[in-house]
Amino acid sequence: MERDERSRQLRQLMAQAGVHSYRDLAQRAGVSQWQVTQVRRGMLGQMRLAPVQSLSEVLGLSLADFIAAFSLETKALSVQSLPDEPLARDTASEQMRQRLKTLEHEYTRLQHQIEQQQTTLETQFRRESLQKLESWLTYWPSATHAVEQGQAQIAPENRIRLVRPVEQLMADWGLRPIGQVGEVVPFNPQRHQLVQGNVQPQEPVKIKSVGYWLDDKLLFRAKCTVP
Repeated sequence: MERDERSRQLRQLMAQAGVHSYRDLAQRAGVSQWQVTQVRRGMLGQMRLAPVQSLSEVLGLSLADFIAAFSLETKALSVQSLPDEPLARDTASEQMRQRLKTLEHEYTRLQHQIEQQQTTLETQFRRESLQKLESWLTYWPSATHAVEQGQAQIAPENRIRLVRPVEQLMADWGLRPIGQVGEVVPFNPQRHQLVQGNVQPQEPVKIKSVGYWLDDKLLFRAKCTVP
């Protein structure tokens, strides 16, 4: 019921702002439709500050009012019983406003903290990846230059050795090859892309260039030809 109420309130605000659908709202705010669904669920605390602010601006609300209307945390505050006396009600209303203001500041602080942590993790990830590629970064440009200038020829086993760090890094990322170049395998349309010839599933094809899985998801299929 609470989600239905938030959805109804959101549709009313959309109508006032001339927004015709949830998809239209997402496009105007520059956010995903999943983020709009998060608003309907009251899960603002799991969203970044930027999309929340963009949605509030499209709907013509302040950030505090938007959080108060659609956050589960503020909804929890609003259902607390308040005294009947006018002075007590005014005091309670002021307390509610202060709580909302505090919540807004805390929300902003947490979002900045999360963004900083993400930046730190990304920087650490790049640094660790480059450390694994140190030998390749050091020797591959020199080897390529020498070959291009006709100053040296690299033996096949040395070329393979040079690219081992790249292969290891790809494996660490969960990248797994589909087949091997020159391998003849039964044709599987979910794993193989036929670039020459015409075959039916399970008929033999020859892998021209490998494809890849990323963990359990297909990144791109291996390119194949008729043997």
